[in-house]
Amino acid sequence: MTLISNTLIGKELSSIKRIATMLCLGFGGFFNDGDDKIPCYSLHIQCPFRFILGEKIILASYDISKRFQENLDDKMGNSVFDKLLDERISPLLPLKVIDCICNPLGDIKIIFSNDVILETFIDASLEVEHWRFIDSFSKKHFGFAQEAI
Repeated sequence: MTLISNTLIGKELSSIKRIATMLCLGFGGFFNDGDDKIPCYSLHIQCPFRFILGEKIILASYDISKRFQENLDDKMGNSVFDKLLDERISPLLPLKVIDCICNPLGDIKIIFSNDVILETFIDASLEVEHWRFIDSFSKKHFGFAQEAI
């Protein structure tokens, strides 16, 4: 997991979005891959997470499940997450990664400029993928799955 820390420190968080309930973070700018513009490095988070500013949670995984209209399911713009992302996180971008700490359980803590912190935490004892780090240059993927007991 030092690969993630070594890669991300000093890079900027340049994009943030969700695909259904998965948080997708893009780091280090973008490059063209055919017709697509993709982040140089990506972190896809499938476990609980929260963004903290000072002593306040400003965006969290639970916000994805809170819908404005139930009949629209997970359509973009229909969740509290989408609204808070636009209001609270997007105006701060890009955020520079100051530090990145990964513990043996797979939890990640990223400390950004502007006193913003992202924390992820593994919440399952089963062997399922919780997050995936992608190096778009080498096309290598590093997924973390907690080993089942």
